[in-house]
Amino acid sequence: MSVSKVNARARQAEAIALRASGLSYREIASKLGFAGPSGAHKAASAALRDAHIEEATELRSLCVLRLEAMIASHWEKRSEVQTARLLLGIMAREADLLALDIRPEAPLTQADLQAWELKIVALIREFVPDERRELFADRLLKV
Repeated sequence: MSVSKVNARARQAEAIALRASGLSYREIASKLGFAGPSGAHKAASAALRDAHIEEATELRSLCVLRLEAMIASHWEKRSEVQTARLLLGIMAREADLLALDIRPEAPLTQADLQAWELKIVALIREFVPDERRELFADRLLKV
C-alpha cells in the first residue's frame, strides 16, 4: 500500500474517532486540515464503508444507541402526527445505517445461467476471430 493511501486511511480513522466524540464535520475539517466540512464527511463516509477500520464499527454502534435513545424519548407521543413523522425519520435513518432495507440478491437460476451462456457465446462470435474461437472455448471450459 502506498504512503498516501496509508495517510488517507489514518485521516479517515481520525475523522471517525472525532465524529464519535461528538465533533461536527466543520470542526473535524478544521482539526484535520480538510478544505471544508464536505472533505471531513467524505473521509468519515469512506471509513464507514471500510470494514477494516474498527472505529467505524464503534461509531455505527454509538449512532444506533443515539437513535434508539431518540426513539425512546418520543415513543409515548407516537400517536401525534408530528411525533410519528419524526419517529419515522429516525427509524429510516437507523435502517439506512444498519442497511436493513437492502434486499439480498436472488440466487441464479438455471434459466439465468442459460441466458448468460447465450450472451457470452454471442460476444465470442462478435469479437473473437474464427481461427481463435476454439482456443478461447477451450480456456472457458477450464474455468
